[in-house]
Amino acid sequence: KKHLNIDTLFVADDTYITDLIEVAQNVIEHDTQRSIDNIIAVEGSVPALLKHAAKILVATYYENREATIVGVSIHEVPLSYKSLIGLYRKYTVG
Repeated sequence: KKHLNIDTLFVADDTYITDLIEVAQNVIEHDTQRSIDNIIAVEGSVPALLKHAAKILVATYYENREATIVGVSIHEVPLSYKSLIGLYRKYTVG
């Protein structure tokens, strides 16, 4: 909630935020081609870099609840999610 700038006393969206955390985990696993369990087994815990990538995704999904945005100019923040997740992407050859 701190990353989302939501007061801890506001609980109306707690279930929704929990669902978004699960979605972020699924997206990270897909984008890295690695399970969170595998990452924990190798690293010993979820690295801060991936935790921050998850926070960025959750915040993006929380703030943008629709598939389209009308009348707004949108720019991707450099060195954000794609940059962070690229450091953990599992590449295979062949």
